[in-house]
Amino acid sequence: MRGTQMSYCDYGHWTPPPVCLEPCTVSQDDMHRNNIQMKWKYEGEILHGDLIDFSCKQGFGLSPSTPPSTLSVRCDRGRVQYPLCVKKESKGFCPSPLLINNGVFISSKTGIYENGSSVEYRCFQYHFLQGSKYSYCIEGVWTTPPSCLEPCILSWAEMQQNNLLLKWTFDNRPFIFHGDYIHFLCVRDTYMMDSSVIKTELRVPCDKGKLKYPKCVPRQRTLSYQEPFRT
Repeated sequence: MRGTQMSYCDYGHWTPPPVCLEPCTVSQDDMHRNNIQMKWKYEGEILHGDLIDFSCKQGFGLSPSTPPSTLSVRCDRGRVQYPLCVKKESKGFCPSPLLINNGVFISSKTGIYENGSSVEYRCFQYHFLQGSKYSYCIEGVWTTPPSCLEPCILSWAEMQQNNLLLKWTFDNRPFIFHGDYIHFLCVRDTYMMDSSVIKTELRVPCDKGKLKYPKCVPRQRTLSYQEPFRT
């Protein structure tokens, strides 16, 4: 209702009565025809002047020349001016996300990937995620997914062969993450031949599942004093 609820007799004339404006009823047929749906569930009647928010159905969108504000419409005396959504171009969708080694992606419930949508990647246990954990659908193409880099496993046989010991007890663990360092020591009576690199060569990073083991060699023992030859 627009205007005052009361009308008065004023010197033989009635003051203007109010105007009763019709509420709006949203038509399912009109929404289906325009490829739209209601964004919110409304309780009760939609009165004149109320704002109705629509959204495009999946696979549809506003034309490039149409501003997003057109998806919000006011009820006008029982009439609704329905916005129109058009089918998106095929380049707006991406195929199934790329598979990666040693990891998985969290897929969409619908299995449909529109332009701008994303998926999250997760690596298997003990694997190191390198790069962004998200990949985005941009104009029909996925951005580069992350890599899941393998952990390293200590080889006691390699250590024994190269005369090595662990410097720290906490390095004695089942898996070593990519990028983590392992500190070695030479076993007794062995040494690194090149003393200038001993500090760096005995500290080795795990590199994509591989460890480059340093090598310690036995010390050569020679007599420092030799008795004179007797005749």
